[in-house]
Amino acid sequence: MATGKARQQTVTMKDIAERIGVTPATVSRALNAATAHQVSEKVRTRVSEEADHMGYRLNPFARRLRLKRSETIGVVVELLQSISAVTALAVEYLAGIADEAGRRGYDITMLPDYPKKGLGTSVVSFDGIVSIVSEPKRQRLSDELRGRLPHVSLAGFPEDRQEPAHVAFDQRGAVTEMLTFLHGRGYKRIGCMAVDTATRTTELRVGAYRDAMRALKRAARVYPLRDPNAPTELPSLIQNMARDQLDVVFCTTDLAACQLMLALRSSFPDFSPAVAGFDDLPGIADVYGLTTIREPRREAGAYAVQELIRLIEGGGSARVRRKLFPGSVTVRTSA
Repeated sequence: MATGKARQQTVTMKDIAERIGVTPATVSRALNAATAHQVSEKVRTRVSEEADHMGYRLNPFARRLRLKRSETIGVVVELLQSISAVTALAVEYLAGIADEAGRRGYDITMLPDYPKKGLGTSVVSFDGIVSIVSEPKRQRLSDELRGRLPHVSLAGFPEDRQEPAHVAFDQRGAVTEMLTFLHGRGYKRIGCMAVDTATRTTELRVGAYRDAMRALKRAARVYPLRDPNAPTELPSLIQNMARDQLDVVFCTTDLAACQLMLALRSSFPDFSPAVAGFDDLPGIADVYGLTTIREPRREAGAYAVQELIRLIEGGGSARVRRKLFPGSVTVRTSA
């Protein structure tokens, strides 16, 4: 049967190297997404074209055995409920994580939430962990993984100094940019409706609001919405806002901003301040035409994978590094 001896042979990296006159190590680096940057573009192209011509097929199982790595990243995500702001925001993080992991030749496995009993022996399946969980889960996860696996958190704060390496957003700078924008559009009485006032995120955003108003030499007016489901609390806050003759209300979350817009339209036809939010929540901010603050979550997810792979593969310094991403104002019709 004329199948051809060449078709029955397994093409190796050594075969490719001999054909184009480089070392097998160069071929290995050129064909590995994680190390391809170490080889010139010209050599990468030659290796790729020759590998295709010779019918080379990478054996991922052999590679993982040789490297003693699973090339799998565990992603721990805090899912509060099937439909929530946290889940919607996590989707953008996950898109960046999945794209970058695939580009670098890694698989990902989702771990929905961080259990009270910890991850236990399941961590042996992974080379590292990216987490999107809030305190105190983040610190418990960090404590469990310390000395066992590299870990990068996507729920850090700029002032944090403890491990793990983490990616954070410059929320303070973003709030300042938003209030400067609103003030520049002629809004002088700028209030702040704060939801979940006990959380660290809200404390940071309200603190940034107060500082920005001080810099603008304007009075700060904070309206805490402690229970969004209480039937009388939001109407009472709106009455106070109307009494203070607010021009615009900056809300610490998009969900709060949309809730405020609905209440204004349905029950307060004579009071119509502009409204701004924070999060650029997918599928909601666009529908409501909400001017809001957008954080580059997809880019942050990709960077977290880059940093994790750096720690996994030991490239460069093993020192814990932190990355601060800026936010930006997305202008729509609400303000």
